[in-house]
Amino acid sequence: VLDPSEITVKDRKEHIPLEQAVEIGLVDLNTNRFGTSNLTDGYKKGLVRERRPPIALKAVIERNDGLKDPLTGKSVTFVESVDRKIVDPEISFVLTNNDWQTLESALASNSVPEDVAANPKKAVDEGKIKTEMEPRGLIDLVVGRYYRPKTG
Repeated sequence: VLDPSEITVKDRKEHIPLEQAVEIGLVDLNTNRFGTSNLTDGYKKGLVRERRPPIALKAVIERNDGLKDPLTGKSVTFVESVDRKIVDPEISFVLTNNDWQTLESALASNSVPEDVAANPKKAVDEGKIKTEMEPRGLIDLVVGRYYRPKTG
């Protein structure tokens, strides 16, 4: 059983809180309807998910043996991983033309190298993907995660 305040639903381009999805009619909890299908199908597709903070690209790849959605287990692209809020694009860096770029700027400029996009796990092994945290971040000792004051 999940707390409804911890569930998000994909609405066009972004995930919104479940409460908001119910208010705008995207979800009907009485009939288990989500858009044209049901909540279970939406969950399997990664459109309905538990609200968790995004983590570093490198950590996602290492934990899931590749770039995969942790809820569905299916491979996702870099863009999908950012859209689904699996990966934090501000702390994830990709080596592009001998220069490190945040994943956010590499995606915006369409400069993610083909070999990195084709095989993210190999890119991590070869040191083409890294994580950099802001030194001002705070660590939560209970869960072992860094929190940045700017983004939470």
